[in-house]
Amino acid sequence: MKIQCSMSKFVLWQNHKYSIESYLTVDERINIVVVKDKIYTDFPIMYESGIIAYDRPEKLPKYVKNKVEKIWPILRKNNKLCLT
Repeated sequence: MKIQCSMSKFVLWQNHKYSIESYLTVDERINIVVVKDKIYTDFPIMYESGIIAYDRPEKLPKYVKNKVEKIWPILRKNNKLCLT
């Protein structure tokens, strides 16, 4: 997996169609976005309880949601935009 970095965004995972990217919100909280074919598709959020909610879960394949569910807790725990 190649990690790319720009000023405020990291590509955490990607394949031929989807990517999962992290960014800082205006109030400096870490958030992630799922991108499909270079279009922002979903902005999943993770609640304090650890539950992850999607805008349109029916639009994402299970393997992408599985990646989100592995990545989100790491970002939350490390409080960083990247996984390393």
